[in-house]
Amino acid sequence: DSLKEGETGDVILHTSPFYAESGGQVADKGTIEGPDGLAEVIDVQRPLGKMIVHTVIIKHGELKVGGGDIKAKVDEIGRRRTENHHTATHLLQAALQEILGDHVSQAGSQVSPERLRFDFNHFEGIDTGRIQDVERLVNDYIRRDEAVDISEKSLEDARAAGAMALFGEKYGDVVRVVKVGDFSMELCGGCHVPRTGVIGYCKIVSEASVSSGVRRIEAVCGEPAVDVIQHHETQLSNTAHLLSASADNLEERVKALLDENRRLAREVETWKQKAATGASVDYMSQVQNVNGIKLLAVEVDGQDGKGLRMVLDNLRDKLGSGVVVLGSASDGKVALCVGVSKDLTGTIKAGDIVKNIAPIVGGGGGGRPDMAQAGGKDPDKLPELIAKTPEIIAGLL
Repeated sequence: DSLKEGETGDVILHTSPFYAESGGQVADKGTIEGPDGLAEVIDVQRPLGKMIVHTVIIKHGELKVGGGDIKAKVDEIGRRRTENHHTATHLLQAALQEILGDHVSQAGSQVSPERLRFDFNHFEGIDTGRIQDVERLVNDYIRRDEAVDISEKSLEDARAAGAMALFGEKYGDVVRVVKVGDFSMELCGGCHVPRTGVIGYCKIVSEASVSSGVRRIEAVCGEPAVDVIQHHETQLSNTAHLLSASADNLEERVKALLDENRRLAREVETWKQKAATGASVDYMSQVQNVNGIKLLAVEVDGQDGKGLRMVLDNLRDKLGSGVVVLGSASDGKVALCVGVSKDLTGTIKAGDIVKNIAPIVGGGGGGRPDMAQAGGKDPDKLPELIAKTPEIIAGLL
């Protein structure tokens, strides 16, 4: 019977200017004001037939049945932006069909004040050049400032005229036809601009696959398009400033920096290997004899798995016949690498060694008889692992 301040509920009016969510178009927002109170409309649905239900929050006062005339007001900016995006969706489908082929058909859509999303059937990815062609054609349609003609026809007449319908959608005997110039005609119950020029500009912001054979384009129109473009320009300008470049030569500057970064990374890797295997550390003095087999089990500073493999190859060559067990702690993780010379793989296998030592540092791994790797998550236990390795290998032998 009534809703009071702070309460949320549903309101049904005798007639309503609000668009209920349908056909991919989001519901209108706005207000309902009566003699005794004001409500904010946060959602509008059509649960049954033509019944329109407004979900509201009472901002102040009270709304009640029989409480007098009310003033229902749709948020005009939101509605206009939604209209821009909805009509642009029709133009986008027409452009996709012209650029990619007549096989393109709608597989889903959503239009709101903020942006449009259009899903369509297509069998392959779309490169940047073709996306730009689609965007350019949509904006050409907009600049033509064609009238958007909306009419009601029998379903039979609409189909005979060539109006596109959504596959699987149920239509009544009388349908609403939205026609734009000579390039778009669809069955649609949504809100649209009076002329395409009202849209202003359409900017595609993303294109991606959503499932097998279905692609998705997201775009913005009008003021949201201006916001996106200015945001991108600001990012471009700020990035160019950080790199002491201009927007015109930013790409070349980034490429040069990436090349320099790769060169420095190679130098660092070389330095790490030299530091790990160089004369500053006498690893060979740490070789032990375990049941007649030479064993080198040591910690190596600051190496990941790839780095340890390179150190392993160097030390295994120096050791000749024997077993090498290397461990390194870096960034809170442990990398392990075990090597067994070819002449000993029939006696002891690298994979067996790593399976027995890795649990000490909370990890696991495996590999070939002559080389195996593992990871761990407890760097504090690495010295214990190195100390226990001779005992573990003696047990395996």
